[in-house]
Amino acid sequence: MQYLIHTLSKFSWLWVCFLMACSDHPENTQGPSPVKSPEEELNSFQIEQGFRIQLVASEPMVQDPVFITYDPDGRLWVVEMRGFMPDIDGQGEKAPVGRVSVLEDINGDGKMDVSHIFLDSLIMPRAMALVRDGILIAENRSLWLVEDLDKNLKGDNKKLIDSTYANSALPEHTDNGLWRGMDNWYYSAKSRLRYKWSGNQWIRDSTEFRGQWGICHDDEGRLYYNYNWSQLHADLVPPDYLSRNKNHTPTSGIDHGLTIDRRIYPIRPNPAVNRGYIPGTLDSTGKLLEFTAACAPLMLRSIQFPKTFQKNVFVCEPSGNLIKRNVVEESGFTLTVYDPHPGIEFLASTDERFRPVNLPLPPGTNTFP
Repeated sequence: MQYLIHTLSKFSWLWVCFLMACSDHPENTQGPSPVKSPEEELNSFQIEQGFRIQLVASEPMVQDPVFITYDPDGRLWVVEMRGFMPDIDGQGEKAPVGRVSVLEDINGDGKMDVSHIFLDSLIMPRAMALVRDGILIAENRSLWLVEDLDKNLKGDNKKLIDSTYANSALPEHTDNGLWRGMDNWYYSAKSRLRYKWSGNQWIRDSTEFRGQWGICHDDEGRLYYNYNWSQLHADLVPPDYLSRNKNHTPTSGIDHGLTIDRRIYPIRPNPAVNRGYIPGTLDSTGKLLEFTAACAPLMLRSIQFPKTFQKNVFVCEPSGNLIKRNVVEESGFTLTVYDPHPGIEFLASTDERFRPVNLPLPPGTNTFP
């Protein structure tokens, strides 16, 4: 399911956050975390004062989403990783069952009405970028260009851009992101590669290694990213500035940790987490104490929110079923962040199936080469 977060003031909506709900097959509906209806899911949320949350789309219109973005017409493009972990051993992950869907709100009520399958038969797709006449898609460890030349929301062809886009085949450590920086290069997390449209072709270049899942930038063009255990890192200068001097080897200012605070505040027990068996990972009630799956940082650069929320960075923690808000502070060339409300997260759920893994920019803020 996907939900839209609204402010209760004059400001309009912010973003859609992914709910990584398990499939609603009968064998998965029983036990301690049964599948909830969209209406039941709404009652599971605790959200910061001044906001409300609204359903945008749910199964079967969209399944197993891992990445979303809006186009200038307000349509929602969704990467569906439908092949992830078919069973506990991951058998069948190479089956071509992934797809890219485009969701449309036809009647303007804020809820998606129609789904178009732009591209299917994909193997573990994980990232996407909207570009002129189509999309870049990271799939099966490669980077592809898929064009829609007749503008019917159906991919017409699939051209290989780079067969070595991803260095690892493990889902936890495979390159992802495809974030367009202010320099018009597309950057990825867990990667040393960047790409750019130049001279009627896509070119590839090397860059600094950054992060694990998700990437974004601030108003100055500095890239933000993270690792599963460390919620927020950033470059203190725009990308590749330091490497322009061929005699300089960066020793600082890249991959700068913005905080040592790893504390999170779930509102439900989290027994099924990475390293949950290690003393100190869970508190006495079974709640996760620190980040273990931090991902998908998003710098809020929109004026659709109150001033106190602008230039905040939001971080997803799917294992803790929550999203954390961080306030950024600048001191000279140094950046730090802090939690404005220790003890209460921006968004949290009592449902174990709430697994936020991606936060897109608001509609209308995307631009294309």
